Amino acid sequence: MKQSIDKVNSEVTLIFDSALEAHLWGTGETASATCNADKQAYLASQEVGDRFSGVHTFEDSVEMAKSGWESGTANMLQFVKEIEASDELTQRGYDFDVTGDFFDVGEVVQGTPECWLTPAFEPAPRVISLCINNTHSSSVTSQQIQNRGAALMALIDRLQDTPGIIVDLTVHLTIGGATIKGIRGAGTINIMFPIGTSPLPMQEVGFIVAHPAMFRRGCIAAIERVGNYKPAHGYGNVRNLAMELQDTYSLYISNDPYENGMSSCDTVDGAVEWINQQLKKLGL
Repeated sequence: MKQSIDKVNSEVTLIFDSALEAHLWGTGETASATCNADKQAYLASQEVGDRFSGVHTFEDSVEMAKSGWESGTANMLQFVKEIEASDELTQRGYDFDVTGDFFDVGEVVQGTPECWLTPAFEPAPRVISLCINNTHSSSVTSQQIQNRGAALMALIDRLQDTPGIIVDLTVHLTIGGATIKGIRGAGTINIMFPIGTSPLPMQEVGFIVAHPAMFRRGCIAAIERVGNYKPAHGYGNVRNLAMELQDTYSLYISNDPYENGMSSCDTVDGAVEWINQQLKKLGL
């Protein structure tokens, strides 16, 4: 974990290598960590019950970060498959020839010699830097977070499946008006997961972008530690990255579901439409 503090702008940035590291740092369980949170305070990350976070306890979230989100991943991947199977989804390009990777059944039946398909490759690799702001307000339901995550996974799959495309993924969570060192509304807390480049670890990505516990357990625990939370302290509000930071990425996906159109991702048709819009922005 790396931590930086910008005293001028009252910003704290935390950079984690994994979902598990964020959970453990937040509760002070790493070797060099000492939890600053007041144990008498109400800590949202430790609340018992699965309504808000999708898991019953913080320990359940830690275990999922360690071993994976098997049941949810299976359900989410089914939704991803339905999205990717849609005829309305913008497809990657293919070239017909007498040899190839697989054949078109319709062309075979018609006796066309050029019935084999090969992906149309671009002349040079292109790196797409993708930034997802995965902060959620309390009004967003657990199911909406999972549906949004499935659409994000389908988009990432589509990009990684495109010849010549390399995805460089970063996930941000940004809280404004946050409590820092016991002072309510003192500044901004940025939590960052620089996932890396293709091929991406999709099970880890799925938990980070699609499970409500990632933010509402793991990241909130880190925010509580930075804030040194005491009774009646607020957690702040969701916030986008500054425009100058957004512009450093090929595609920045806002946390505002109405701004980025992801409010429609609760259905396959809505998710397909949203993905096509993102592909269009990238010229694909």
